[in-house]
Amino acid sequence: MLRKYKFDKNSIPVKEGEFKTIERLDGGVSILIERNDFFNSIKKILFNTPQKTSIDLDAVSSDIWKLINGQNSVFKICNIIKNKYKFDNQSVNFRVEGFIHSFAQYHFIYFKENDDDDTINFNVEGCN
Repeated sequence: MLRKYKFDKNSIPVKEGEFKTIERLDGGVSILIERNDFFNSIKKILFNTPQKTSIDLDAVSSDIWKLINGQNSVFKICNIIKNKYKFDNQSVNFRVEGFIHSFAQYHFIYFKENDDDDTINFNVEGCN
């Protein structure tokens, strides 16, 4: 089930649970997902879904994934990506906010309350 998240530049994304990752030769990351619970066992039987799947991230997305450590704010992640890839503000906003929003929707990440601010539900203003 999808969930909706609003976040701002001070929000701190955190990986939700332990994920197996493989660093590929091209520098990208693949996230391995095992579906071992009861509900997924039923889906496997009914719809012939795979028990394991992977999400292959490109270089930028791999770096964003690595920077999500429960300490880096969205703003800090944006600045690191912007400086490494020489993106303009609009491009870095699109990449980082899009990645974070998508991964939050599918329960890969959640947002930890920032020590500076008790509120985590904001309008998306991420990297500006």
